[in-house]
Amino acid sequence: MSILYFPAFDFNGEPNGGTLRSKQIYNFLIKSNGVKNICVGEINFKKEILLHPFSIFLHFFHLLFRTKGLVFKNKIKYTICYVYILKLDVDKLSFDSIVLEQGANYTIFIGDILCHLSVEFSLYPHNIEFCVSNQNLSDDAQCYLFIKRSMLSAKNIVVISEFDAQISRVFNDNVSLLEYCSSEKFKPVKTSNEYQNEYGQYFVAFGSFYNPPTLKSMLKLIENFDKLNFVENQKLCISGFGSDDYVHLSTDKVKVIGSLKDEHLDNIILDSIGIIVYQTPTTGWLTKIERLLAYGKPIYINRTYIQAGERYPEMIIPYDL
Repeated sequence: MSILYFPAFDFNGEPNGGTLRSKQIYNFLIKSNGVKNICVGEINFKKEILLHPFSIFLHFFHLLFRTKGLVFKNKIKYTICYVYILKLDVDKLSFDSIVLEQGANYTIFIGDILCHLSVEFSLYPHNIEFCVSNQNLSDDAQCYLFIKRSMLSAKNIVVISEFDAQISRVFNDNVSLLEYCSSEKFKPVKTSNEYQNEYGQYFVAFGSFYNPPTLKSMLKLIENFDKLNFVENQKLCISGFGSDDYVHLSTDKVKVIGSLKDEHLDNIILDSIGIIVYQTPTTGWLTKIERLLAYGKPIYINRTYIQAGERYPEMIIPYDL
């Protein structure tokens, strides 16, 4: 069966939780249909503007009612996606199926456009954005409306967790589960004791400070670390992309050490007494937990992360903050 596939992330790009899920879905489609039958649809916004400026200009005004809740930048992005789909002429292409993998980016617009054009598609959402606390999408109310339209109109929905499935069934009866499972063996190797020697007993937390929900979570964890009921005299070391800009927030109990290379992060985790995940319930972190288990350290996860609690009930320790 031939498939036109819109990925949420570049699965050949910088590895993160989102790309891991994208890569899994892509490999799943290949296994089911063969690599020759998968056509990847990706939008290069700068290229589309250069190729179709007049068409984008006309449709921008045509779509003003449809995009009324969006800021100007996202109105432009929505219009470019719309023109891309029109030029692709999906109704006349010889694809047996369209698969939309929807994340917190322009794929939200693609879903609404396919609905608007009455094009049949299968939906593979990452986390369901309107269920994610601490989310910081611009135009979130309008984007959430687009997501709900996508879920209502999709031929079927494939999700990452049973919790997501229960939410999705409110909008669509045809929901199935494709849980994340790592396709590669990961075995961290300890090469030094430098962090244990410097910090003594400590917990570790990490994540991208460039991601708004993660940043909010990290800032709250820094402020409230002492309130955790399993913390006694231990410290907390925090690392992650973009954390270099927040080292000034370090205290006697919390040390923000900035971004580290992978081998250094392996060392700091292996030297720690446990991993703290105070994180919003995103798909990306659900894929990362699979990798964290390989460190053999206790993993503490905020109790509101329902998906993680359902998936790993005997491997993680829930806490409240």
